[in-house]
Amino acid sequence: MIILLAVFLSGSLVFAQDPKHAIDSEIDAEYFVLIVTKGNSLNVRQTPSASSPVVASLPNNSKVPFVSSTNNAASGKGTWFQVEYSKGKLGWVSSGYSR
Repeated sequence: MIILLAVFLSGSLVFAQDPKHAIDSEIDAEYFVLIVTKGNSLNVRQTPSASSPVVASLPNNSKVPFVSSTNNAASGKGTWFQVEYSKGKLGWVSSGYSR
């Protein structure tokens, strides 16, 4: 919860509650990430790194369940959000391309 509060206050991402959104997994779908890019889609990475393999692509304006976050600012890699991009499949998106 502290991580979520810190991320929310940073203004990098807007979390919203979506009580109608439900998935049949262990992931709490109370929070989601909205993908907003200048392009048509955003790559979902295997690990929180721009050099990590791409496992999926999400269309602009997609809404996906939020799982966790990591802050790699000290290494210059920025903040990344782990999302469920497909039922039961997890990946990472850069916070710089999410709202």
